[in-house]
Amino acid sequence: MFLIDDIRRAFAVNPHKVPVGEQEAAALAARGIEQPTVCNYLAWRRSLMVFVVFTTLLSAGVATYRTYTEEEEEEFDAVELLEGYLHPATAAAMEEEETDESEDGESDEVKVGVAITEPDTTEEEEIIAAEPREPQTAFGQFTDAVELIALYILPAAAAAVVLFWTRFQFTFGIMVAAFAFAFLTPMLIALCPWSWWGYVEPVYDRQKQPLEYFGSMAEGLVEGAAYLATLLPTVLSLVPGVQRACIRVKMLLPQSMLPGFFLVMASPFYALFLLVVFVAINQFDTHPLFFSGMLLFLSAPLTYVVWGRLFTKSISTDEDYRRIRGVQRIVGAMTGVAGILLVTFLATREWAGMRLLGVDPDHSLLVPLDVVEFLLEVLSRSMFMTALGADLFMRLNLAAWKNEREFAGTAEAENYDRIMSELDRLA
Repeated sequence: MFLIDDIRRAFAVNPHKVPVGEQEAAALAARGIEQPTVCNYLAWRRSLMVFVVFTTLLSAGVATYRTYTEEEEEEFDAVELLEGYLHPATAAAMEEEETDESEDGESDEVKVGVAITEPDTTEEEEIIAAEPREPQTAFGQFTDAVELIALYILPAAAAAVVLFWTRFQFTFGIMVAAFAFAFLTPMLIALCPWSWWGYVEPVYDRQKQPLEYFGSMAEGLVEGAAYLATLLPTVLSLVPGVQRACIRVKMLLPQSMLPGFFLVMASPFYALFLLVVFVAINQFDTHPLFFSGMLLFLSAPLTYVVWGRLFTKSISTDEDYRRIRGVQRIVGAMTGVAGILLVTFLATREWAGMRLLGVDPDHSLLVPLDVVEFLLEVLSRSMFMTALGADLFMRLNLAAWKNEREFAGTAEAENYDRIMSELDRLA
């Protein structure tokens, strides 16, 4: 029951309506915190981090299970895929050309009785084929350890915030450090070249070995797509988490305009980022389900821009609160429908004989557990960003309030008032 109450409070749109328990009020009073708005904020923040502890721990557990207990999947064979994807006549012609070139360069010492179906394997290719897929360098082992720590740094940080929830400055520093490690470390590792892990990539001649050459390029594209899928939850969790933080702080401090302006200004840039991803994928495969889903998904954040005036003014009536809640429902509905359309697209679409999403791992690029892991990671990281973003905007509001008090009554303030009055007349 205690956890259910925390989850309910974590998703409360208005932290003002978060009830503060007797024990929580006593803990706050012990540290001299009695202002109702601050008490409501810290209580909401603690409940949010309780939820983050469980979601991040579950996400990290699923990732660890799949990494260390599932059987290693069969390595992607791009050459075989290209041979099956090409037109039969084209593939036969390319194979015949390779055979002719091989026969021309062959020495006279060919032994009779050797099966012609058995492919020749050079010594270099044998060495490469025999190489294990696990990193063979100290750097590879180090990155394995770092990636494992990055999985559990968020639940550890969230647990620390729950434990020391009345110490705002201290817990804020913990969240900043955890964010820097968990969010930035995977991106830095992704920039490192494969040679640092001890992998040796074979070099093929495009004229003599066209299938192997383009197959190697395809494998590189697949590796890039895999890294994109790995980093995508990190990127997709940032802006939505900050958007939720802006709305919570706006509800908590209705007089403040800073979170509303950030919400309205950041949303179009997030939509543009989604549009770039949409256009890139759309070049490979166009389908009504994918097109409709992505269109809804990138249109959802623009809803905040359409009702931008509602978020950038001071909230003064209950009607304003209801309208903000209505906008959030619209955004949530658009995002939910977009997710359903995209999952339906993945579950029904095939490419080169492989289903994009299916229950058979041998004939599917993705399995349901991949989708569950992806959604868990996006949700957990996004909720962590909501807490961190709310702290950031609370501190920004504090800094703006201090500067405004120091600036008021000075000569510069009077000059600034005259400038704004003139701009108001022109606007």
